[in-house]
Amino acid sequence: CRGTYIRTLCVDIGAALGVPAHMAFLLRTASGMFTLEHARSIEQLRSMKAAGDLASSLTSCEDALQFLPAVFLHADRKRPTLNGLETTLRKPMVGDCRLYADSAFLGIGHGDGTSVRLTVNLSSE
Repeated sequence: CRGTYIRTLCVDIGAALGVPAHMAFLLRTASGMFTLEHARSIEQLRSMKAAGDLASSLTSCEDALQFLPAVFLHADRKRPTLNGLETTLRKPMVGDCRLYADSAFLGIGHGDGTSVRLTVNLSSE
């Protein structure tokens, strides 16, 4: 199981006690690298936009995916990878990863153990 579903847990506890149960409020304080300190209200974003400072509140896709392992391909695999071809790997890789080639972040790749393929293209090319 990847996580605990608090709302479901609340209902299950109520059922075990023989009473209806629900939650009046639930606040997620963090998700991965993002915490409440990263959160901005719509009004704050509007003010930042008006001040020309909206970019300071953005996180790049590459930074947001730091929880994924990085796989670096040879430079000559960049174009084939962007064209959807898989690349054979020297080290086994299973699951999602950040994929790089020619020092450029390409996006999210997926390894099947012997090869990797770009599944979400986030390249600027």
